[in-house]
Amino acid sequence: MTKNGFPLVVYGTKSGNIGAVELTEDEAIVLWETDYSFENKSIVTHVKVASLKEGISNICLTRDDGAIEIYSFTER
Repeated sequence: MTKNGFPLVVYGTKSGNIGAVELTEDEAIVLWETDYSFENKSIVTHVKVASLKEGISNICLTRDDGAIEIYSFTER
């Protein structure tokens, strides 16, 4: 859930990008998206939002080449 109380969807794409969308009652609002078009990133296969340390939110993802990436973020 976002700070506004709406569902948060974190996603990965075949092009290697990741992003987040807030699902409001009227529309989906893109909060952010990466642009890996300049890099040769592989397909995102799994995405999980977790708190690996208290007070810090993380996005954990795997790619089809076996890579595991962890990103930290603060709440909106």
